[in-house]
Amino acid sequence: SLVNSSVAQEQGVSIDAVEYTEMRVNLEPLDGYIEVTIVFNDLRVRFTLDSPSTSGDIYVNPELSAKLYLEALPSGSLDVRVEDPQVTLSNFDLYVDSALIGAVTTFLESFIADFAEEALLSILTEQLVGSLVDPELFRPTLSVLNTELQLQLLVEQAEVTPMGVDLRAGLALAARDAVRQAPGYLFDRTPSEPE
Repeated sequence: SLVNSSVAQEQGVSIDAVEYTEMRVNLEPLDGYIEVTIVFNDLRVRFTLDSPSTSGDIYVNPELSAKLYLEALPSGSLDVRVEDPQVTLSNFDLYVDSALIGAVTTFLESFIADFAEEALLSILTEQLVGSLVDPELFRPTLSVLNTELQLQLLVEQAEVTPMGVDLRAGLALAARDAVRQAPGYLFDRTPSEPE
């Protein structure tokens, strides 16, 4: 959560509210990686500063760009690495309820740059990357003879080109007693008694 920022806690800043009008995420496959851009329009951070005691609002338009690299691991899972994150801030405005604006401004400009980088990287790693490597995505369920079977997609190769992402995967299924005993099962391992 943006309000529970570790950067804010380290700096003695309480984040009271975070609001924005729009968040855009752009994913562009390039040669070997995916270029990710996350932009917040009209981000407003309502804060309270412990020392000197003041509160106010920061208005800014932060943008994060980073590279996502996909790699098939020997275990059959997909690894997503974030590299070269860069945060830029534009349209920075500060409103404080204090006469100490000069002393507070320099501190808050540094703070908001660190806060924006932490927040945007958190969104990138927890939300976007988390949805790409969500374990449930790679474990679809199949219903056979009224029995739910858990499949496992095993990623063998992951390649990113300007045309898109190419994933090649195999499929694993563990044998289950429930299937062997289900109606319609054709093979029985127990020898039958002669009639």
